[in-house]
Amino acid sequence: MTDMETGTLLERDILEHVRARSTSLSQSAQRVARVVLRQPLEVISMSAEELARTSETSVGTVMRFCQSVGRSGYQSF
Repeated sequence: MTDMETGTLLERDILEHVRARSTSLSQSAQRVARVVLRQPLEVISMSAEELARTSETSVGTVMRFCQSVGRSGYQSF
């Protein structure tokens, strides 16, 4: 498997995990999840601040969202 295929698999796994967890998230975190699920390619190049602005939440909400889907923070997301 190439690095590109592995990266695509990881992205799909993350998106599936976000989709599965989205209903159990807070309303603010659900807004982040909606942006991630609707615009995954754009989110890849966003900073945490940009994702917060796009999802109309705070950077803290973005960080908590990342942790709630099993990541240590935004960079690992």
